[in-house]
Parts: sequence; C-alpha cells; structure tokens
Amino acid sequence: MPNRKIRAEQAQEIQQLRLRNKALADRLEALEDQSWEVRESEEVHRSAALAFGDVVVHRDLGGKLIMANDRAKACFGDTRILPQIDNAINAQPNSQHVRDIEIDTLEGQRWYSWCDMRIRDHETGEAAIRSIGRDITAHKQAEQLAESASATKSRFLAMVSHEMRTPLNGILGLTQLLKSTSLTPAQYDHLAGIDTSGRSLLALVEDLLDTAQIDAGHLVLSKKPTDLQRLLEDVAELLAHRAHGRGIMIASFFDPSLPKIVQADPVRLKQVLVNLVGNAVKFTETGSVAIEAQPGHDGRVQFTVTDTGPGMTMDECARVFGAFVQTDSGAARKNEGAGLGLSISRELVNLMDGDISVESSPGMGSRFLVQLPLEAVADGDLTLQAEAITLAIQTIIVGEAGPALAALSKTVGRFSKFVSTVPTLGVARNLKIEDGLPLVIMAQTTPCEHDIAAFISAPRISFIELRLAQHEPGHKNETASGWLNLPVRASSMERVLRDCLGANVEVAMPDLVPAKGEAPVGPAKFSAAPNRPNSLLVLLAEDNPINTLLATSLLGKLGHRVVHVDNGAAAIAAVKTQQPQGQFDLILMDKHMPECDGLTAIRAIRDHERLSQTKRAPIVVLSADALGSAQREVTEAGADSFLVKPLDIDRLATLIEQYATKEIDQNAGRSSA
Repeated sequence: MPNRKIRAEQAQEIQQLRLRNKALADRLEALEDQSWEVRESEEVHRSAALAFGDVVVHRDLGGKLIMANDRAKACFGDTRILPQIDNAINAQPNSQHVRDIEIDTLEGQRWYSWCDMRIRDHETGEAAIRSIGRDITAHKQAEQLAESASATKSRFLAMVSHEMRTPLNGILGLTQLLKSTSLTPAQYDHLAGIDTSGRSLLALVEDLLDTAQIDAGHLVLSKKPTDLQRLLEDVAELLAHRAHGRGIMIASFFDPSLPKIVQADPVRLKQVLVNLVGNAVKFTETGSVAIEAQPGHDGRVQFTVTDTGPGMTMDECARVFGAFVQTDSGAARKNEGAGLGLSISRELVNLMDGDISVESSPGMGSRFLVQLPLEAVADGDLTLQAEAITLAIQTIIVGEAGPALAALSKTVGRFSKFVSTVPTLGVARNLKIEDGLPLVIMAQTTPCEHDIAAFISAPRISFIELRLAQHEPGHKNETASGWLNLPVRASSMERVLRDCLGANVEVAMPDLVPAKGEAPVGPAKFSAAPNRPNSLLVLLAEDNPINTLLATSLLGKLGHRVVHVDNGAAAIAAVKTQQPQGQFDLILMDKHMPECDGLTAIRAIRDHERLSQTKRAPIVVLSADALGSAQREVTEAGADSFLVKPLDIDRLATLIEQYATKEIDQNAGRSSA
C-alpha cells in the first residue's frame, strides 16, 4: 500500500516535470522565434542601409569604435576621421541629434546627413551610440548650383534692365523736352505717339523684371503708413486720360468706415490696382469702370474693380491670372500686351497675405476682387477714419447707368442727404424734390445748355458741371455754379457741395503724378528760368551722351549751371578741385560708369567731406537698375535720393527745384525721390 502511494506521488512529480519542460521548451522556441525576428529585422535594416549606401557605425559613450559596416570602412578607413559625438546625446538617454556636416573622407570632401542616437549594445548590454550617415553631396551641390544660378539670374536681370532702360531714357526724356517746345499739332501728335510707344515698352520691361524677381523670391514688401483713400483716387485719376480717350467713364469710391491710414506697401498696392483698373479700361469699349474700397471679410479691406467689358467664360476666369495669358489670344486679337499684369498682381497679393478673384460672364462685364489684411495706423488712441459728413442738400446726378455712375453716387452720398441718378435732364424734371432743401444738379456738358438754364432758374437750385480730364481749364459752361474733373476726389466733392450752400467757387483737381508705365498728357510742366538768383552749381557725372544731353538741357532750361564729367574718378577730382571756388550745390551721379563707378565715387566724396570738414553736398543717383537692392546700395553708400531711369523730367525738375528753393534740409536725414 505505501509503495503504491509512493509510486503515485512519483508519477505526479514526473508529470509536473514534463509540463515544466514543455513550458520551458515553448518559451525557448518563442525566444528563438523572437531572436530570429530580431536578426531578420536587423538584416532588413542592414540591407536597407546598404541599398542606400548609408554609413553605419556603433561607438561606446567614450567614442571607441564597436562596429562599422562596409560602407563606413570604405569611406573612413580606420574611422579616425568620424564626426565627433554630440555631448547632448551622452547626457540624454533615448535622444538623437541630426545635422548636415561636411566631412573629409577617403573619397574626398563629402556632405552627409548625420544622425547620432543613444542605444544599448545587444552584445555587452552597455549604452552605446549608433551613427547613421547618408551621403547628400549631390543634393548640396544642386542647392549650391541653384543659388549660383539665382545669383547669376539676378545679375543678368540687373544688366538687361540697365541696358534696356538706358536707351529708353534718351527716347522718353528727349521726347518730353521736345514737347515743351513750340510745335505744330501734327508734330505734337507724333511725339505723343513716340512717348506712348516708349512707355509701353518700359511697362513691358518692368513687368518682366517684376516677374523674374517674384520667381527668384527677391521681391520684398516695404510697408509704411499709407493714405488709402488718396491712393485709390490717385489710381482712378492716373488712368482717367486713357479711359476718357476710349470714351468711357471712370470713378472711385472709398467707404468712410474704413481706416484712412493703414500699414501697406503703397508702391506695390498701387501697382496691383493700376494693373486691374488698366486691364478693365483696356477691355472696355463702351460703358464705364469703377474702383471701390469697402470693408471685406474678417476685418480685411476689399478692393473691387468693376467694368462693362465683354466679360469672360468660366474657363477664361480660371486661367486669367496665369503668366502670358491673353483671353483674346490669336492673330485677330484686339488688345496688345504680354499678359503679365494680372499674373504679377496675383503674386503681389499673395505676398501681402491677401486673396484675389474674378467674377464674370460673357456679355456681363467683369468684377475683380482683392481682399487684403491692412492694419490701421493709430494716432494716439484713435484710429484715423475717413470723415463721414452729411450736408443738408439733395443731389441729382445725370449720366449713363453703370459701375462708374454707381461709384460716383456713393461718393456724393457721403456728403448729400438725398442722392438720385437719372439718365437725362428730362427724367430729372419728373423727380420729387424735397421742400426746403437746396438742390444740386451734377452732369457733363450737354448741347442743350438752355434746358439746363431753364431747369436751374430757381434760386435754390445749382448746377455743377462734370468735366472729362482732358478738357481745357479755361472751358466753362456759363450756367454752371462750379465744376469738377472726372474722376472726382471726395475732398473736392465736399468743397464744391459746401460752396453750393453759399458762394460758388470753382475747384480744380490736383496735378496728376505719372506712375509706372503711364505717359503724362500735355506739355511738360517745367519752364525755363534763365539768370535765376538761386541758380545751382550742379556736378553731372554721366557717361552716356544721350543722357548727358537730356540732363544738361533740362538743367539749362531751369536756369542752373552744369559741370559735366564722364566717370567717377573725374567726379571725385571735380569735388576736390572745386572746393576753393565754392562747393557744388547738387551732384547728379550715374551708378554705372567706367574707371570708377558711382557708388565708389559717392563713398570717396563722403570721406573727403568728413576729412576736410566741408558741407555735405546732396547727391542724387540716376540709375537704370530698378531692383530694390540697387536703391539700398546707393543709400548705404551715402546718397540722398535715387531716381530710376528712364527719368521723368517733371519729377527730376521738381526734385532739383526743391534743392534750389531750400525746401529740403540738406543736413537732415535722407530722402527717397
């Protein structure tokens, strides 16, 4: 009996041993499977590293080599030239450090994307550093090549711009000089044609240069406080001659709820709006064009350009912002141009973090919308807003219905209590007139002036004549109480409407300042002033004979004396030798000249002034380099102003006159012309 019990216990123990052995066997098999999977994973990673040609090395925390793959041995030999381990890897477990590094290998100088990571060595169990290096030499060389190509492209653009602008300066400058002389009507028309063609070519050069700058990423915005209402009205006024020449009306409207002064790049914002409005004028044969600024989405400012042109299909709307796109392409297209204006506008709006879009359909005109986040400029605690003034008068505007009349009506609505628009005076007769309120009729000159006189015979009714921009200042409708040029500025509108409540005063529009690509109409504004008491002694450093002729002729007409040199070295010598007889009052310096360039000459002149303690002479740089970097260079060299060729002689004359009349403090800061 006891033996049976012992045998049973032994059998039970044997069974338990068998179970434990089986469990150990299963565990061992699992460990073997896991080990196999690890080895397989390592093999996969090793194969991947070999396939990519990656360098793989293991080092202990002291930097002693533990393992190196074949690629590492081929590149680094005894590995004494391996990159050092970053100290942060030793201090922080489970960390890694990735960097691009140039290494002197057995295969020469190579660039690697190098990664150090903290691991535990599977053989010793000790902490170690695994480093993986991927050869990125080809990528780095491609980057360097791209940077070199970009720099070469920029230099090429600067050179091409300079070389094209130099002859254009002669063409446009001498044309303006000739237009200021006594000419027959035919001669004046021929010169106007030359001027228009030259400015069209200049606009193309500038568009191509802007496109290249945007593509190269070199175009940078320059923000400063900007009068938004004035900028909007400037754009409308700038393109008025072109619009009126095509027989279409143009008008602007600025919503008084918008901030009047904002932070913006006025040059680039104006370029966008001029491109959009100019495009609208170009494609509109009948009707009108309007440009408006109103509150947009999310606190942004919305600019809208509306026209009554032919409109576009959905397909044309989708591609109209592409470069070199013409919606009326083909041999029979009516309108010329490279198709860059809208493309440049889109890129500039993107730079301003804004949006641009178009709404159009065939036969219904087009509507371009620009939404921009423009930050208001505050004066103390008050944000400057446009004034909203309502006068106790009622106004009837006579004109053809369309976007321009609607914009004009909104502008009048800022100041007049009641505003109506009608197509003819006959319709105006049937309108209900508010009792007790003065009535103002606004209309363009019509053949039936006796009808106007009869209509406004009542004492409380006034007539304001709306004139196209090209009308002569001396022209006046005898029945008119006052007149306004189209497009109308809000400030002029307010003054004239106020006058209708009291004395009638004529209000003329401010002078038009031509902008990029625009030709001034009529004779040049400068006039000859020989033997003037405030005659300047001007040093002209210019190597181009045509530009020299243009500048000396202009200076002579303005009554100033000129000393001419044709290189920078001669300019430096002239400043030094002229000192005993009296300092030059103004220096006009070309940027590119033989022997010694303009920038070097300016630095030398400024050094001479400091050493000799002579008065600082104002220096104006004349250059065909339109890149923003060129303007920064001349300012850093010590110049006071910068004028881009082709020179607008009215603008140059204005600048010279400012120096002549002491309106610029020559010792305070630097201005930008």
